Amino acid sequence: MDSVNYLNGGSPALEKRVSTYDRPNSFIASGTYDLPFGRGKQVGANMNRALDFVVGSWSLATIYTLHSGAPLSWGNLIYLGAPLNSNSENPSHAFDTTAFNTVTSQQLSQNLRTFPSQFNNLRVDHTNNINLTLAKTFSIKERVKVQFRAEAFNLTNKPLFAGATLTATSASFGTIGSQTNNPRYIQFGLRVTF
Repeated sequence: MDSVNYLNGGSPALEKRVSTYDRPNSFIASGTYDLPFGRGKQVGANMNRALDFVVGSWSLATIYTLHSGAPLSWGNLIYLGAPLNSNSENPSHAFDTTAFNTVTSQQLSQNLRTFPSQFNNLRVDHTNNINLTLAKTFSIKERVKVQFRAEAFNLTNKPLFAGATLTATSASFGTIGSQTNNPRYIQFGLRVTF
């Protein structure tokens, strides 16, 4: 919770609201698994050196991130009291816009606001992301090693949608026009140590 702004100019106290930085749920897990293929491993314990050079001693690493989105910041709107049926993953209908007065000529210019600026249950899209790395270190000589890495970021290619348009008189009111993360991308790398 925070109290940093006045809901109305001239209000005697700051508005108490859900903080912009509030993320009630956050979970991150990471791990590395050495694949069981190659000389001295469960599969192919006695394979020849040439085959082991190609398929042996790979490792797989992952980072999984899941956390709540930030609360939406609402302007001075005329709310009619109907359920919003919020869905932060639906770009064309993030919430029910019929719950608001959207007629430009009927908007208030002088009023005391009662509609809070942020709510705990109305948030932007949540993060649900998996990154994956496949790596192997090749010994070229006693002191020369080459590490190959294949990395996939946002492996499932899940978009993380931005907040919906919250201006009641806008033609895009209640829609989401962008995403805040990158689509899936894959990169390869080589690192030589000597």
